[in-house]
Amino acid sequence: MRGQSSGILVDGGQALCVRLPLADWEALKSIHGKSELFTGVDGYPPVIREFADAQAFESAKRGGEFADVKTGLEGADPEALGVNSGVRNA
Repeated sequence: MRGQSSGILVDGGQALCVRLPLADWEALKSIHGKSELFTGVDGYPPVIREFADAQAFESAKRGGEFADVKTGLEGADPEALGVNSGVRNA
């Protein structure tokens, strides 16, 4: 969302599995593998992870592996952070 005035962030504990051909996955890793999405940042786990297959992903999801995972990309509650809301000048 960098540079955007609005957007949608998925809540923590959510996970999605997307199947890719191995050649495409390897190309993504070679281009973006050092990105914070693949490496994690500030002690948070990576947002994009590799699983052996869809069954391994589903097993991890059913086992609650993602339930309490925080990525650092979750939305924040402005009131809890003491943010004062006001009218924004256009």
